[in-house]
Amino acid sequence: MRRVEFRWKRGVFKELRTMPAIERELKKVADGVADSAGDGYESSVAEGKARSRASVITANPDAMRNESKNSSMLRALQGRGM
Repeated sequence: MRRVEFRWKRGVFKELRTMPAIERELKKVADGVADSAGDGYESSVAEGKARSRASVITANPDAMRNESKNSSMLRALQGRGM
């Protein structure tokens, strides 16, 4: 069996992590989790220096109580196969 050699291009990873297509996919996943979790959950996407990231937060006290009792965000994320 032949040995294959290759070199990583480190700059490409940063480029991939900040691509608009990746941000759209992150937004789609975060929106899906927020919708599945129920009322009072909001999603957002932020672009940093090296990568984009998505988050889902509780936006009101009712959602905070729901999250505390039921772990709705985690269940919504698991329901997406993650």
